Amino acid sequence: MNKFVHTDLAIEERERFEKNIEIFGVEIEKKKIGEKCVATKMVIRNDTAASKMNKSKGTYLTIECDDISKSKKEISCYLENVLRREVEKIKPEKILIVGLGNDRATPDSLGPKVVERIKVTENVCCIAPGVYSKTGMETFNIVHGVADKERIDMIIAIDSLAARNVSRIARTVQYTDTGIVPGSGVGNHRVGLNREMLKIPVVAIGIPTVINCVNIVHDSLNQILQLLNEYEQLKKVTDTFGILSSEEKYEFIEDIMAGGMGNMYVTPKDIDELIDITAQTVADIINKGINLYYESVTKI
Repeated sequence: MNKFVHTDLAIEERERFEKNIEIFGVEIEKKKIGEKCVATKMVIRNDTAASKMNKSKGTYLTIECDDISKSKKEISCYLENVLRREVEKIKPEKILIVGLGNDRATPDSLGPKVVERIKVTENVCCIAPGVYSKTGMETFNIVHGVADKERIDMIIAIDSLAARNVSRIARTVQYTDTGIVPGSGVGNHRVGLNREMLKIPVVAIGIPTVINCVNIVHDSLNQILQLLNEYEQLKKVTDTFGILSSEEKYEFIEDIMAGGMGNMYVTPKDIDELIDITAQTVADIINKGINLYYESVTKI
């Protein structure tokens, strides 16, 4: 099976497979959060499942809603408790918050914007390492050096993500205990920030802010075909494309757009406002989640 590319979301990797197809080693559980949010917990148990899903073994929590700004309370409350339980399990003396991305490119500035809002304490420090094109240094080397020098016990990394479905842009939060590979969603793979490489636990929180043009054309084509299928005189057109699987249609579009537009990424026109809203939401989750843990430790 050809894989869809250009997504950082584990839930979208699962959607490459038919719903009735069971993937051994992948467990999925859904639950409603409030009235307008849905949380999907996906656990990848073994290497075979990880290979099929193009994701590392571990737990992925995806929260989807129509409007993050209107569902901020529900999202924050849910993930604050998830983060607190993660911190309680690790019991770190010092946590490093890493804001990945480019602060001069709005869609990629979520990480640095979150770091600006983090409450720094004796137990919490933060860094925005920038991007290779600006610093000339690998993000991994910067983070590894700081973590080693400051004797960090746990890392929380924040980054802008790439989605495959336009409906998830700035409407989805992904939390995972597997760490993150900076730039992977846009094909710019760097060294991963994870437990294997850094030798300490790494939690990653991300929100999709961009989508590849190929994905938009693919989804638009499917919608057009569905509309055309309602007209008897146009069914020959839909019959022609109907024999192609979703993966084949994707490859077809990708080949056509390979000359230029295939490398383009699109972001919403109100991305400035969306970044501010989502950055505050993620910062609140981290600040409150961490504080809940350290306050309980202090009381003991």
